[in-house]
Amino acid sequence: MHTHPRKAIFSRDTLFLLAAPLVTALFLLFFYAGADFYPFGEHTISWCDMNQQVVPLLLNFKDILSGQGSLLYSFQNAGGMNFWGVFFFFLASPFSLLTLFVPKSHMLLFMNILALLKLSTCALTATLYFLRSRHRISPSLAFLFGLFYAFCGYGLLFYQNIIWLDMMYLFPLLLLSFERLVYQRKCLPYIAALSAMMVVNYYISYMIVLFTLLYFGIVSLGLTGERRKETAIRFLSASFIAALLTSVVWLPCFLQYLSSGRDINMLTSVAQAGFFTPLETTLPILFPSACVLTIMFYGLLHAPLKTRLLRSYFLLFLCMLLPILLEPINKMWHTGNYQAFPVRYGFITIFMAMTVAASFLDDLPKSKPLSKSKSTALCLSILFLIVGYGLFIHAYLNTHMDTLAHYSHTLWGDSESFKGLLILFLLSAFLYFLLYRSLYKRWLTVRLFTILCTVLFFIDAYSGVSVYMLSADYSGHQQTFSNIIDLANFKPEREQQGEFYRVKLRQKYFDVNLVGALGYPSFSHYTSLTSQDYMFAMKKLGYSSYWMEVGGYGGTLLSDAVLSAAYEIHWNDAEPSLYHNQAYSISALPAALSLGIPTTESLADTNQLDDLTRLEIQELLFAKLFPSLSSPLISYPYERAELISCRISQDQYQQYQLEKISSELSGHIYYEIPVEEAQTLYFDCFDRLSNQLTEHINDSFQISVNGTILETDYPSRQNNGLLCLGTFENETVLIDIELLQSVTCRSFGLFGIQQAPLLDALCQKQSLHLTSADRCLSGDTQTSADQTIFLSIPYDKGWSLQIDGEKAVLSKAFMGFSSFFLPAGEHHIEMRYTPPGFTLGLLASILGLVLALFFLFRPAAKEQLFSSAIMQKTAAYCVRLLFLFVILFIYVLPLFLNLLEKVS
Repeated sequence: MHTHPRKAIFSRDTLFLLAAPLVTALFLLFFYAGADFYPFGEHTISWCDMNQQVVPLLLNFKDILSGQGSLLYSFQNAGGMNFWGVFFFFLASPFSLLTLFVPKSHMLLFMNILALLKLSTCALTATLYFLRSRHRISPSLAFLFGLFYAFCGYGLLFYQNIIWLDMMYLFPLLLLSFERLVYQRKCLPYIAALSAMMVVNYYISYMIVLFTLLYFGIVSLGLTGERRKETAIRFLSASFIAALLTSVVWLPCFLQYLSSGRDINMLTSVAQAGFFTPLETTLPILFPSACVLTIMFYGLLHAPLKTRLLRSYFLLFLCMLLPILLEPINKMWHTGNYQAFPVRYGFITIFMAMTVAASFLDDLPKSKPLSKSKSTALCLSILFLIVGYGLFIHAYLNTHMDTLAHYSHTLWGDSESFKGLLILFLLSAFLYFLLYRSLYKRWLTVRLFTILCTVLFFIDAYSGVSVYMLSADYSGHQQTFSNIIDLANFKPEREQQGEFYRVKLRQKYFDVNLVGALGYPSFSHYTSLTSQDYMFAMKKLGYSSYWMEVGGYGGTLLSDAVLSAAYEIHWNDAEPSLYHNQAYSISALPAALSLGIPTTESLADTNQLDDLTRLEIQELLFAKLFPSLSSPLISYPYERAELISCRISQDQYQQYQLEKISSELSGHIYYEIPVEEAQTLYFDCFDRLSNQLTEHINDSFQISVNGTILETDYPSRQNNGLLCLGTFENETVLIDIELLQSVTCRSFGLFGIQQAPLLDALCQKQSLHLTSADRCLSGDTQTSADQTIFLSIPYDKGWSLQIDGEKAVLSKAFMGFSSFFLPAGEHHIEMRYTPPGFTLGLLASILGLVLALFFLFRPAAKEQLFSSAIMQKTAAYCVRLLFLFVILFIYVLPLFLNLLEKVS
């Protein structure tokens, strides 16, 4: 009886393919365990944008998955905003669905697991690429390269923007689909991969599109004439279908981006940039890839680039290396500017280096191997050096972590951190050089090379994770987050009554997006998609704002009431509150109007407010919305009682000039204000509308009230709205405004709002009481006269308004809000939001789906189209032109403009 050997359940390729993500996960868990990070403790890798944007937005998404909100519109952010673009900028990952099973209080800790899952997926897709690509290497080396990719500098430095890790793990699949299209004439893998990347993150997709044009432009040069033409038409056709398929994502998102506050003149930006990038930050992204770079450069010195594809990939690597070095090109890769994270395309650079290195590993020279005894001795010697290197790394990190981890506290490297990281890179590269040379000379087998490289790489991964991930943690982070999330247990009375309301911060106690993440409607927000009109309108109303963040704190009692701010979050103290925990309290604000404020005044003239001071805008707000009330609300701007060592004047443009008389002594502006009836006082210094991180007026004043210092550096990034000095009654208030530096501003002074007239006005005002649900507003009302309705909903062309079933016009008011005309009588009002471009994009996506199915089920017709000589020739010219456009516009033009600017 014959017995047959049992067939292996998994092939060798499959075992190494599965091992790569498993080992990546085990590595990270080991590092987490050693530093008490979740799931072994309560420390988290979350910091920077992960805290400010990712975690709060995932909490928003969790609510949406639970049926509490719409993916198209959110009332929890920016007073109400298009959420479609936000989703596809930050959240459009299959891993985001896991948040449905994560308690809100654990979301910060869950970031440890989410990063682990995505980096493990990077290892999986990179290993798959090297097992299936034209650079095919042994399964063990493919596994090793998977680890290299998972722990590369891009993942370590940029994991805070965790959606970028999705682009990172999709890229090997995209590159594999390129090769399938060029060499196997398969279009569908390319359509699927490109579409997936454009859906996951449309911002980084801009860079993917640039690289795609570079790839096919360079690779086609190495193809024969007929193959080049045939590839060109397949590439253009498949790209067109992918663009159509994803139109429902990129078209409305692009339109939303254009209306955001991130407007910039691209050519001016690159012309005025420095010539070299901030190398202390950009170059370290390559340092964790020491093995790959060592293999690539050693191979280049000892072997020619034998194949056209290898030469093409090396050229692509150089194309992706240039923006890391030259700032004008770098800015063009970032759509003209960036605030931080200066190598957002860096995973492409690293992976292209890996493809070149893999080609050298796949074509080692044939040499006589060493004897077993010599090979063993060499192996033990190198292992001894690796262990010594590991001990050195451990000691070096313990003594130099503060220097090395400069990036994880500032988002930028400096000269000292660069020197320290360069030392580690050079030591690591030397050991990899010994290993690769031993493999190249056949002194080591591939198996021993892989084992030793894995051991060495574990040490490097420990170093990289410690410097860039574990060092970002600080004690008490999770406890603070738990106290914030606990505020969601408060159940507002207005919500139970179906009344529209908002919750605001008194100061910036925590990241502003967390207010909406708690489930409360708010007018605070921070993402790259904050509407410029809304942001500037809030600045003019006196709310704090910088860069793309609207803080939602500041303003006045009047503006709070008009914007439906019914509740306020503040420190837990002796002040009466509706809800509190050990850190924070929630209190009711004196009064807040519901949504839809009627007025007999026209609001058409309230959009050109640039020349008005913030006090004058408060006066205009009251005059327009409360025209029937003649009682004074805002006290006349208080005159200075005394000036010491400074002078104040106004120029012909009505700008305030505040000058220190002495360069050594501070100036002082004293106010002595007798207050009888209850009055809230405000101080203001504001200049111009912008989205700058830092304003020239910052740190100009120290403010003291009745001998107590209230602010030491007003205005500041944290607080540049109207500064509330307090509420006073039956006392004389002494205010000292200390001028720390000479300053010019457009809006300056001190004024008060009387509480009794304001509360009387608010009690007499009847709102429409519109209610919100998902992306809709609705309500019934009766008016006795024609009126204009002011809505504290940011104006957006995506809103459609119907009054009694008839389409009506929605207009802009007060620079960034909405209004509409309502005739006398009984009316039913409905408003529904659809992101601009969504409907057209959806129709285009349906067309793209039809064409994709045609490609799939009518291969004969597809091949007939591709065989057309005219189509092929035209497509080949188009690919060349697109490639030339990228070279000229992204690489040549910015350098020319930059050098021209420097010469002139």
